[in-house]
Amino acid sequence: MATRARCTLLVLAAVLAAPAAGFTPQGPLPPSVLLRSGRHECASDATSYGRAARLTVVRANGERRAKVKKVLTWPIRKLAGRTGEAAAGGAPAAATVIAGGAPAPAPAPKKDAASKAETDAFVAKVRAETDAIAAARAASEPEPGASPFAAKTAAAEKAPPAKAPAKARPDLSEGPLKSSYQVAVVGAGVSGMVAARALAKYGLDVVVLEASDGVGGRVRTDEVDGFLLDRGFQVFIESYPEVRKQLDYDALDLKQFWPGALVQTEGALCTVADPFRRPQDLLAGLVAPIGSFVDKCKVGVYRLLTVTWDDEEIMTRKETTTYELLSNDLLGGFSDEMIDKFFRPFYQGIYLAPLEEQSSRMFEFVFRMFATGAAALPAGGIGAVGTQLGGALAELPNCRVELSTPVSAVEQGKVTLADGRTISCEQVVVATEGPVAAKLLEGKTKAPLTAPSDRSSTCLYFSLDGAPPVTDPLLVLNGEGVNSDRPVNNVCFPSAVAPKYAPEGKSLASVTVVGLADGVSDEALASSCKAQLEGWFGESVKEWNFLRSYRIKHSQPGQTPPNGNRFERHPEVAEGMYCCGDHTGTATLNGAMESGSRTANVVIKQYSAEGKAKAGQATALSR
Repeated sequence: MATRARCTLLVLAAVLAAPAAGFTPQGPLPPSVLLRSGRHECASDATSYGRAARLTVVRANGERRAKVKKVLTWPIRKLAGRTGEAAAGGAPAAATVIAGGAPAPAPAPKKDAASKAETDAFVAKVRAETDAIAAARAASEPEPGASPFAAKTAAAEKAPPAKAPAKARPDLSEGPLKSSYQVAVVGAGVSGMVAARALAKYGLDVVVLEASDGVGGRVRTDEVDGFLLDRGFQVFIESYPEVRKQLDYDALDLKQFWPGALVQTEGALCTVADPFRRPQDLLAGLVAPIGSFVDKCKVGVYRLLTVTWDDEEIMTRKETTTYELLSNDLLGGFSDEMIDKFFRPFYQGIYLAPLEEQSSRMFEFVFRMFATGAAALPAGGIGAVGTQLGGALAELPNCRVELSTPVSAVEQGKVTLADGRTISCEQVVVATEGPVAAKLLEGKTKAPLTAPSDRSSTCLYFSLDGAPPVTDPLLVLNGEGVNSDRPVNNVCFPSAVAPKYAPEGKSLASVTVVGLADGVSDEALASSCKAQLEGWFGESVKEWNFLRSYRIKHSQPGQTPPNGNRFERHPEVAEGMYCCGDHTGTATLNGAMESGSRTANVVIKQYSAEGKAKAGQATALSR
C-alpha cells in the first residue's frame, strides 16, 4: 500500500505541474503515462487534466534517484525535489515513468520494517504538503461572481502580515579588520563605492573606511514615524549615462515625476508643460502667465536641439554663467519674466546657487538629461542608491566595508584611523566630500588641492493627514521671488510620486530653502515656511506637522565659472594617492559615479602596467 500510495503521489506531481500544452524539453507527453513501481502498475491520462510534467529515474553512482525535467510551479518543484531526495536516499521501489508505454525494469521493493516505516513517514509528509497546497489554491480562488480584485483582497486579509523590510544596511564587514590591504578607500559615498567595486572586481584586496553609520554619503534616507525622509530633497535623473551603467534601475523601482512643473505666480499655481511628452498640458502651458509666447516657442526649439547633441560637445563649449546664457546667448535670449519665474527657481533648486554663479555647460547638460529622460524617485527613497551599491560590495569576498570608522590621516602607503590604528596599503583613494579631502591631503599632493566653495541647503519635512494639496507628481516652484519672509524655493510631495514615502492615509511634504538659514531655529523656519505656503495651498497648511529638518552645509561643491573641460581633475594627486568625488567632476550623481569609475581605471592601469613589467622581467630572465 505504501508503494502504491507513493506511486499515486508521483502521478499527482505530474498532474499538478504548471499549466502547459503538454510539452517538455523532450517533446509532448503521450496521453497515457504508465508508472511502474515494483509489481504495481497504474496509468494516468495527464493531458486530461491540462497539466504536464516528465518524471524519470536515473542511475548515479549505483543509486536510483528521481529527477523532474519540467515542473513550473514552485510548490510542485519543491515536492518533486523532495521525492527525488527520498529516492536517492534508498527509499523503496522508486517509481519510473515509462514514455510511450515501454516498461522499464525496477528492482523489487525492500520488505524490511525499517524501510516500510521510512516510506510511510515520507508519504504522510508529502500528503500534508499536498493538502496545504490544495488549501492555498482553494483560498485564492474567487467565489462565483466575485471580482479577481476582491479575491486578492480577501487572500491578503487572510495572509499573515508581511514582515517590515530590513533596514537598508547590508552586512558589509565580517571578522577582524586586517592590518594590510592593497587599496584603502576613504569614504563610502557613491563615488567611493563605485571605485571600490571596480577595484575589487579587478581582483584587488580592498577596504572601504566610512566615518558614518551607513553607506551612501549624502544619498541617504531616514525613516521617521513611517515616513521616508531623504537627506535633502533630491531627484533621480534617469538619463544620466554613468548612473545607467552602475545601477539596476528595475531594482530601484523608480517612480516618475510628470515632465514640467507648477509655478506659484500672481497668486495662483500655473503650469509649465513639456508638450512633447504631455501634449494634454499644451494649452495650460501656453496660457500660463510665465514668459511670453515667443519664450515658450524658444524653449520648444531648444528642447529639440538638445536631443541631437552629445555630452562631449556640451562639456567642451565655451563656458559662461547660466544667467548670461539665458539672457543673451541662447536663441537670442529669454525675457526676464521667463528667467525669474521658471528658470531661476528650477535651476536654483538643482544647483543651490543663483543663476549668476552657475555654469552654462551644466545648465545645458542637465536640460538635455530632462529632455531625454524622466526625473524620478526610487520607491524606497533616494537611499536605495547607496544601499544597492553597498549590497554589491557585500557580495565581493575581497572587499570589506568598515562603518563608523573615521580616518584621521592618510599618507603614501598608510592610513591612520581616529582610534590610532593604522592600515598599510599600496594605494589610497580619498573619496570624501571636498573640504574633508582637502584637509586629509593637505601638503601631500603634487599640486595644492583647494577645497571648493560650499553650496548649502535646508530641507524641511511635514506630515499631512489625507491627500496633499497637489496630487499630481509635479514639482512646485516659487515664481514670486525668495526673501527672508518668503524663504521657500520649491515644494514637492514625494508621496504623490512614490506612495511608500508616507504611511497609508498620510502624505509627505518636502520644502527646500536654499542656504542654511543661519540664526533661525528649526521651529521658526518651519513656521515661516508654513505661513508662506498657506498663501499657496490654503488654510489646510496650518494642520501640517513638522517632522524634521536637514541643514546640509556641503550639499554640493561650488562650480562657478570658469571650470576646466568636463570639470575633471586627474585622480592621481600623488604617488600611490588618488582623489575622487563630485568635486573632481560635475556636481551631480552622474559626476560622482564618473569620478569613482575614472579613479578606479587609473589605479587598475597602474597594476596592469606593473604586471606587464614583471612579466617582461620574467621573460627576460628565462632566456
